[in-house]
Amino acid sequence: MTSPLAQADAVAATDAAQAENLYKQILSTKAADDEGLRDQEAALVRLGAIYKASGNADALADLVTQSRTFMSNIAKAKTAKLIRSLIDAFPPEAREKQITVVKDNIEWARNESRVFLRQSLEVRLIGLQIETQHFRPALALIDTLLKELKRLDDKMILTEVHLLESRVNHATKNYAKAKAALTSAKTAAAAIYCPPLLQAQLDMQSGILHTEDKDYKTGYSYFFETFEGFSGQDDDRALPALKNMCLCKIMMSLPDDVAPILALKAAAKYQGKETEAMQAVANALKERSLELFEKALKDYSKGE
Repeated sequence: MTSPLAQADAVAATDAAQAENLYKQILSTKAADDEGLRDQEAALVRLGAIYKASGNADALADLVTQSRTFMSNIAKAKTAKLIRSLIDAFPPEAREKQITVVKDNIEWARNESRVFLRQSLEVRLIGLQIETQHFRPALALIDTLLKELKRLDDKMILTEVHLLESRVNHATKNYAKAKAALTSAKTAAAAIYCPPLLQAQLDMQSGILHTEDKDYKTGYSYFFETFEGFSGQDDDRALPALKNMCLCKIMMSLPDDVAPILALKAAAKYQGKETEAMQAVANALKERSLELFEKALKDYSKGE
């Protein structure tokens, strides 16, 4: 007999509306055993994927709230991972709603005494506040969270928060504090196994701060490590790292090095208008042509 989850999966590619109803039915039924809980977990993730694909922020917000009953029946560590994955599914144009949902779930986690989940969501909130340039509340939350984390000695989250602290201080042009925070992040990371994506983020921030000091050679080395880390995990953040590699070569007056970078096997999937822009700027530098540079600015500016 085909399970309800298998039935939903079978129609998901051809009939998203029907799959949505089937996944909702799975979530509305009380799980009888561990297998039922696993099916509900899978249904929750796949329903979130449907809403992500359609850009339905309202449905995602409702799903996060409605899933709390189910979340009460599974391990707390897994709860944090599931809620974070649903929150990360919000489309970029729904940032304010996403922030509202995160704040709402932080309050729920606090009331339910789910410390790890609350901290994980606060880390995500800081990242969203930086993206939306709400730097003051981000710094305030960082200060509060750091005091708590240092008492608990949770090196993993401590690494993430110090990295965010470095990013927000860089954004506000406080470079001395940005460097100090990055050093703290690396110190915490050295005491644990640092996941590849987190290491790539540390390398990216290192590259950014070195280029602020006009040390483009060292910056390039960090961006190269960043690109390898993100591309190895099929993460879209590999593209900014690739562009930064090219920009470092341009700033070092080495335009001939840009084409080999873009020809790397790992760079093939990121080819497009943004990498073409890097090559165009490199060509303008090679030809010492202001006209070619201005043409590149016009051809590849945002919105064109």
